[in-house]
Amino acid sequence: MVTHLRILSLILALSALHATTCASVDAKPASKAAEPPAKVEQLVGVWQCVATQMLANVQMRFETKQEYSRDGSSISQSVAILSGSSAEFRYNIGGTGTWKVRGRDLCETIGRSKVTAGNQLAATPKGQQVMFALQASLDDVSQKGTSSCGRLIKLEPMAFAQQSQADKSIITNCTR
Repeated sequence: MVTHLRILSLILALSALHATTCASVDAKPASKAAEPPAKVEQLVGVWQCVATQMLANVQMRFETKQEYSRDGSSISQSVAILSGSSAEFRYNIGGTGTWKVRGRDLCETIGRSKVTAGNQLAATPKGQQVMFALQASLDDVSQKGTSSCGRLIKLEPMAFAQQSQADKSIITNCTR
């Protein structure tokens, strides 16, 4: 059985993981070597992104269709999957926001977002607790207008990878 504390832990980790598909905590890491700055043109378009994190015995995976527009706006459609030893919760998360490039960092601000149940388990009372808490967490970030950045550790015409600066073990891989 999932306890309230575990639900809270999942929500916090899920919120952090979702932010990495869009962004991560704003920080300026020290540069090792002079990396060429990323160019906006390299990121404009539609990407399919995946980010995964383990928390205790639960795997959290985000599969996201992310669109970056030339005008600095963005649209994302994600499926958040929480898989434990005997259950899998799925949540659909849609959202809009803004984005920009700062050196080798992809920086984003979450605008609006909507979380809905993605399977029957997510619609149960326990699943809805997670869903409502996740929505509240995303609404809080949106209302604060916090801009967050993730380091572009790979940037190619058909693929990029972004490393969370809040948790360097979280890598979001995206392809066209």
